[in-house]
Amino acid sequence: MDIRTRRLIVERTVDDTVPHGGWELTHITPAEFSLNSGIPQEVFIQSMRIYEGDELTWRCESPDTFYSIEDGLPVLENGTLVRLEVEVLHTSPQYEPAYYVYAHGPCPVWPRHWMNDAGLWGDRVADDGVYSYEWYIEGSSEHWFIAADIIDADTMLDEEEDDYDSGAWGILALRS
Repeated sequence: MDIRTRRLIVERTVDDTVPHGGWELTHITPAEFSLNSGIPQEVFIQSMRIYEGDELTWRCESPDTFYSIEDGLPVLENGTLVRLEVEVLHTSPQYEPAYYVYAHGPCPVWPRHWMNDAGLWGDRVADDGVYSYEWYIEGSSEHWFIAADIIDADTMLDEEEDDYDSGAWGILALRS
């Protein structure tokens, strides 16, 4: 089981007759997913970046960073080529590869996409420690959620023990 942590800043407006009793959401942190199993976690997202084409749209170096709802979140448009890049950490690798990295979000067809550092599917430089996935935004939602997930290879290689080890960050993206 995972724990999802997201922090919010809400501010009181002058008119308490408006929706939500006069409170307005002004800032939000990325969601951070961590284990709640008692097993020591060994895999972590270290940074996350979203590009539209080659232009950096959004960057996060810590899931504790607050982003303005008004102008701090990525705003993505249908048909736009988007690239998600993440850097990861594994504190005690045992296998080769040591982990698998996935993108989740408004991706076509499947909700989970393998990210790579092999110069494929939008990855700009092979073996530089930056995992990438590139896709065209599709769908009609006003709000999208984009996340990156790292899963320890040991999680998938044996079914003998309770050793699920994963970590993820995700951010709300808006439609332009």
